[in-house]
Amino acid sequence: MIRFLIAAALAAAGTVAMAAHTPEHVPPGQAKSAESEAEQTKPYGVYNRLGAAITARELGRAKAVERAVEEAGAPPTSDEAKMIRLSMGQSPETAGQPNDQAYDERGRPISDQQAAERYAALEVMARTGVDPNSDEAKQIIAASEGDIETPDGEPVEQQTMEEMAKEIAVQEAIVRSGAQPGSQEEALIKTGADVFMDKMRRWWGD
Repeated sequence: MIRFLIAAALAAAGTVAMAAHTPEHVPPGQAKSAESEAEQTKPYGVYNRLGAAITARELGRAKAVERAVEEAGAPPTSDEAKMIRLSMGQSPETAGQPNDQAYDERGRPISDQQAAERYAALEVMARTGVDPNSDEAKQIIAASEGDIETPDGEPVEQQTMEEMAKEIAVQEAIVRSGAQPGSQEEALIKTGADVFMDKMRRWWGD
């Protein structure tokens, strides 16, 4: 059920924000490099290929840059691609290669959906003041991954599942669109998710 909610809520929110999505790619050697340099002691989160923590909006901007590179017909590691990245705000240190692939804290590449799940969990924990090492955090992370139990075998509350379904939809839309904080685009994404979840609750008769 949680996966259905995520997909449906994402469709509702994404209508206003996600007209295009470039398939993910991992340039040769990039994943291996990220994994070899990653520190296993890094906190739960989303990281770039250099091992730096990134926000959903930063990942979204990186994806927008690579769409521009692709639309220009520039090979990903060419000088032309580097110039495009530089012109769109990326640093000389990172502009030589694509930067739109997300990684976990161990340097393993993750999908947009997995990144959105992590961003959603982090957003809810930050918003509610939950300690990332607490049992409540385990509930939130389990719900974000679509699990009905925590690793300790505790059932995940239905309310937590619903909240995470909506938040994942919002975060994935932000990843794909790069919507900025306080922007009209971000407001439309959140409103779309809120409206859809309200409709779902009425259908369930809650």
